[in-house]
Amino acid sequence: MDYWDLVDLWVHPGWRYFREAMARERCWYFSAHGERSLWDVEVPDGSCLVFGNERDGLPGRIIEKHRERILRIPMSGPVRSLNLATAAGIVLYDVLKAQHHTRTKAGASA
Repeated sequence: MDYWDLVDLWVHPGWRYFREAMARERCWYFSAHGERSLWDVEVPDGSCLVFGNERDGLPGRIIEKHRERILRIPMSGPVRSLNLATAAGIVLYDVLKAQHHTRTKAGASA
């Protein structure tokens, strides 16, 4: 990748280490079990987007502990068939788009 030097990569040896390094208020969690839509929340710049694994999704203990910060990707109909990479891409680009529009509006009114 020709942009690897621009990536701010953090590797944590486990969940506990991640939780110690990351402020809880920066984290937004994504699950098909989320009650709120990604579209209903303004995800601030500098947020951490957390997804579960491909097979099991987010662990139940995380969903229970952070219910107010669990979001879902809005989809029409009862069928959900997104793999993890697709879901992460959708969320990331939607968040970036919303942040871009917020910055553009702020710049236009200044």
